[in-house]
Amino acid sequence: MATILICHLALSRLAKFESLNPWLKLFISGAFGALFFSPVALWLDTVFMGEEFTDNLLTAWINELANVAPPAVICWLAINSPWVQGLRLQTLQSRAIQNISENESFERQNTKANTSLEPTSAYLDWPFMNLLPESIQDRPIYLKSELHYLLVVTPKGKSLILYNLSDAISEMGESMGYQPHRSYWVANDVTKSFVRKGRQGELILNNGESIPVSRRNLEFVAALQSNADSH
Repeated sequence: MATILICHLALSRLAKFESLNPWLKLFISGAFGALFFSPVALWLDTVFMGEEFTDNLLTAWINELANVAPPAVICWLAINSPWVQGLRLQTLQSRAIQNISENESFERQNTKANTSLEPTSAYLDWPFMNLLPESIQDRPIYLKSELHYLLVVTPKGKSLILYNLSDAISEMGESMGYQPHRSYWVANDVTKSFVRKGRQGELILNNGESIPVSRRNLEFVAALQSNADSH
């Protein structure tokens, strides 16, 4: 499972992968994980189990992959199905709050994005911030959901914590930023430019990083960036 998790985290850096259906993303990462683990499994069978194979190495590897892949992918899908279905992670410091709906109206998101930011010191009151190393605790630049984990990026660094994106957003409040993509949250004042890429888009941040913009939020983000540029 560690191999599959590593594959999923690596693939999640690709905007194209992030735009896929959650089940399809899990299937793809599971398949890649099984592919990379199968040679290791074959080696373990040979060294520790004393198994011998009469076929050539390629055939033996294909047979091992056929044995490893189905149960690995099925287990990976089963393990993650509660989170795909919307089950919230429970952490020691999480609050019993409702998920923010992904179908917010344009007006609500626009109001949220244009409200002035809270003072930087407000981040100390957010439970998820206490899970970060003290050295990088600061107001977030952006958050990214990675399966059961949350990547928190601040001006001082970045860290991966076991947390739910919607919980973190609710703790910060609606005035701090907005979601250009269901897997991302971005602070109001960190965007340098916006680029359209077909039916999707990309936000370029002041720190040089880029954030994908989903097709559903494309017009909202475009209008938001246009409004920011006019000021």
